[in-house]
Amino acid sequence: MARPRKKIDPLQVEQLAMIGCPNSETAGILGCDEAILCRRFDRAIRKGQLRRNIALRRKIYELAMRGNFTMLVWLGNFAWCRPTSRH
Repeated sequence: MARPRKKIDPLQVEQLAMIGCPNSETAGILGCDEAILCRRFDRAIRKGQLRRNIALRRKIYELAMRGNFTMLVWLGNFAWCRPTSRH
C-alpha cells in the first residue's frame, strides 16, 4: 500500500518560489522530497518565479523613472537597450 499524499498548499509553494527559495529549501520547509515537489508543483513554482521577476522589473523601472542613475544605466546597458546580435 502506498504512503498517503502529504498535503501541501500550492499557494505556499508559489510564495516561497516568489521570494527566491530554491526548490531544495522549499522541500525542506514543507517536509517533502525535492523531486516530488518539482513533479507535483511545477506550475506553482514557475508562477512564483515569474511573479518575482515581474516585481523586480517593475521596481527597477520605477527607480529608473524616478531618476536613479544606477538603475538608468543598468536598464540602458543590460535590460532593454542591449543589441541582441553582434556583427
